Amino acid sequence: MGKVLLAIMVVVCCADLIRAIMKHYNFKKYKGDTIGAIISIRKHCKRDRFLKNYVYYAAYRYIVDGITYEEEFPLYENNEKLLHLYQRTKIQYDENNPRNFFPIDKKNAWRTIALNDLLYLFSMFLILEFMKYR
Repeated sequence: MGKVLLAIMVVVCCADLIRAIMKHYNFKKYKGDTIGAIISIRKHCKRDRFLKNYVYYAAYRYIVDGITYEEEFPLYENNEKLLHLYQRTKIQYDENNPRNFFPIDKKNAWRTIALNDLLYLFSMFLILEFMKYR
């Protein structure tokens, strides 16, 4: 039973890793830029059996071609004091769909997610090896 749950966790983590890598490379296509501001911050706790991580979802408001957009972006910050309401930042967006964006100062957010997933997968494989010798 434990091995099945561990295998499911590894599959989910692999899917998250693939999504993070795809997002990171899709961001390179975003050519439009504007200025946006954080209008709200929502804190979410992600729990695993062994880990407890916080994800902050910052809602950004920005204007593209006279249309105002309010979209959330997940921020994996170690310190919530780095995020401030009404903090202004440069935003890059997809010119074909301005709802797809990322804050310039968080450009490597998906790279961080991918690195975390790789470390998580490595630890899961270590646990599987440990269980094999028990």
